[in-house]
Amino acid sequence: MGLFRHKKQILTQASATADDITGGAYLVRDSQADDVRSSSQGWAAVLQGTMAGSSTPTIDGVVQGSWDGGTTWGTIASFTQVTAAGAIHEVKQIPFPAPQMRMKVTSGGDATFTGKGFLVSDGGFNAALQS
Repeated sequence: MGLFRHKKQILTQASATADDITGGAYLVRDSQADDVRSSSQGWAAVLQGTMAGSSTPTIDGVVQGSWDGGTTWGTIASFTQVTAAGAIHEVKQIPFPAPQMRMKVTSGGDATFTGKGFLVSDGGFNAALQS
């Protein structure tokens, strides 16, 4: 995958929380500004933020896709589990985009998470929040 040409923030957690976080569902479509179909592009997801916690903290992040309008969600890519407090920054390639995409972060132990998640591509795309 080359340089990222387009990105869309699909997860936001502005203050530290121990709650599980599920970003909104985004409808992903081809861009009208270029002639590169979404299925022909290189895709990745980016998780960045901070984890705090002192007693066996863990953070698990996944990218999920839905092919049935958001009724059923499947994992497309999983980030490496974070097991130590500190900064989080990982880029994970996605083999293909689903019609709807979202990101989910699950906290374990006494972990808290603050951060953002992005869907990125080496081509243009449109992503509209569905819910």
